[in-house]
Amino acid sequence: MKTLALAQGSPEWHAWRLGHIGGSQAAAVVGECPYNTRLTLWNDFRGIASDLDDDPSKEFIFSKGHEVEGQIRQEFQDLIGEEIKPVCIESERFPIAGASLDGIGLKSGLLEAKLVGAEA
Repeated sequence: MKTLALAQGSPEWHAWRLGHIGGSQAAAVVGECPYNTRLTLWNDFRGIASDLDDDPSKEFIFSKGHEVEGQIRQEFQDLIGEEIKPVCIESERFPIAGASLDGIGLKSGLLEAKLVGAEA
């Protein structure tokens, strides 16, 4: 695993994500993502916008998730007593595989926070 010095949300981070299959994209690859399909993922990699990109409910939940990541990370740090930092990683064996993690701690491991709908 290789750790990358990318600020999440930066233009460099967005460019890096377009060249990698991450956790969000992996679900689309296997047909298990409610927000993306294999075709829209393929089009994303090719720079072709899709109708799903204009879904206000999708944008709302993604924006809300990004908005609260820092709060969730802080609450988790307070709970476990360890500093957790956001980080981007990629596989050295399979360089197309990468992840933008919400946090990682030396003792606690990985933090990935998700907002879920009322039905969950």
